[in-house]
Amino acid sequence: MESRYSLCAQREQTPFLPDHGVPHHNVLHRISGAEFAEFHSQVGDAAKIARRALDATTVRESANEWRKLFGDNFPPPPDDDGDSDGGSNSTETSGFTPRQEPTIVGGGRYA
Repeated sequence: MESRYSLCAQREQTPFLPDHGVPHHNVLHRISGAEFAEFHSQVGDAAKIARRALDATTVRESANEWRKLFGDNFPPPPDDDGDSDGGSNSTETSGFTPRQEPTIVGGGRYA
């Protein structure tokens, strides 16, 4: 989104973004060029945070970056000693579970 539509944002033009189910429908048709440029700027900021989260070497670093994007809806990371909130409980309250195997996203309508 950031790189593909940067020229449109610079020109304050609304790009054509096809609807997945109805390709001739532009999902951005109600957005003005100025609104798209503002949105695009926010996408760029979010992309930088998401990249730091994906590149993080620890769960704690990654989760803290995701929380910058998603706020308190994203679970807090466990502390280095395994506590999620500074010592009151174990990682069971943090929302994170140990990885057992790679996650495979199934197909379907929205995949």
